[in-house]
Amino acid sequence: MTVSTTKKQIQQKIAAALAPCHLSIIDETWKHAGHAGAISGKGHFIIHLVSEQFEGVSLLNRNRMVFDLLKVEMETLIHALTLRAQTPSEWEMGKGSATPAASLPTPSFLLFDFS
Repeated sequence: MTVSTTKKQIQQKIAAALAPCHLSIIDETWKHAGHAGAISGKGHFIIHLVSEQFEGVSLLNRNRMVFDLLKVEMETLIHALTLRAQTPSEWEMGKGSATPAASLPTPSFLLFDFS
């Protein structure tokens, strides 16, 4: 499976389960060429996800929701995942940054698989 196919699979799973009002998936696999995860064919992704389903849910449990949803992909297709999971109100408060890079909030969770 290609990294672009993996990205599409991630997008479809998240869209179906969490009905996001904003979903950004950035493939950073190219930045890791030659390192163990890249050699194995697994991808490196940044996901910024905004969903009403996160209202009243702790940050830890939001991350658990997404990682549970992507469990199979984490075991087979994803080497590293940076996740930012927000409620719509949290996202609205953070809008208006001057640059696109600044508009992506600091990740709340970073996972590396060193297998």
